Amino acid sequence: MITTKKGYLSTIPVDRYPKKDIMGDKTVRVRADLHHIIKIETAKNGGNVKEVMEIRLRSKLKSVLIVHYLKILYNRN
Repeated sequence: MITTKKGYLSTIPVDRYPKKDIMGDKTVRVRADLHHIIKIETAKNGGNVKEVMEIRLRSKLKSVLIVHYLKILYNRN
């Protein structure tokens, strides 16, 4: 018998449990986090979801482009 995280007993060995799709879990988690951020920012902004999403997307793209630009500069030297 094996004890699970919640303290229940299990007769199934751990290696026989179905494997989870790790990337799927991460994708769902990230989407949930972004959705939560957008809801909070929308409430602060007065309810304009499109504007909040546009601002968040613009700031994310800007940060990604800066990182890639710095990588290119670093690799040249």
